[in-house]
Amino acid sequence: MSYIKFVLFDLGNVIVNVDKEEALRIFSDITGEPVEKLLDFPESNLEKNFEKGKIAIEDYVAGLKRRFNLTNEVNKEELIEIWASCFKLNEQMIELVKKIDRNIKKGILSNTNPLHIESINKNYDIFGYFDYLFFSYDFGYVKPDKRIYTSVMSKLKAKANEIIFIDDLQANLLPAEKIGFHTYLFDNPESLERYLQQKEVIGLTRKTQ
Repeated sequence: MSYIKFVLFDLGNVIVNVDKEEALRIFSDITGEPVEKLLDFPESNLEKNFEKGKIAIEDYVAGLKRRFNLTNEVNKEELIEIWASCFKLNEQMIELVKKIDRNIKKGILSNTNPLHIESINKNYDIFGYFDYLFFSYDFGYVKPDKRIYTSVMSKLKAKANEIIFIDDLQANLLPAEKIGFHTYLFDNPESLERYLQQKEVIGLTRKTQ
């Protein structure tokens, strides 16, 4: 088994659960659009460009207004409130993160945007549990783009087989696995803990090499 030096976690539906139905319901109320017409919005160019860091928050808000012909004053603060109501911390995962051997660095690798991060910070003080925060909007591309994984390797100064990456979407794991990462498709904290025990990143303290 390769010596593991880093464990990277996806954020949404791994560390923080996302109630997408609630988000769609709220956006439906704001926009006047039926929920069915909003289902593809997360894959829209506006959303993807925001996750890639290609547009600022102000431009994103303006884009929302244009997209849905909004006349009411939707602003950054209102959007943060909306998303804050849709994120719920998976407390079992934070407890699991705290069990990881102190010699192993922990990080988040997530497709996200600044509004989501501010929304999470509004209710939960969790990012201090991680040594590295890798957000898509800081890279200019999103998972499963191979470049985000190679960029992370470069920033960590790590070999691929020194990294475990945990995500709830198989599509995001496949490119990382091809590069040489150890990957795990997240289902629940208990199964993940058993996997991490097998990989010897929790349950014992090792000296760094």
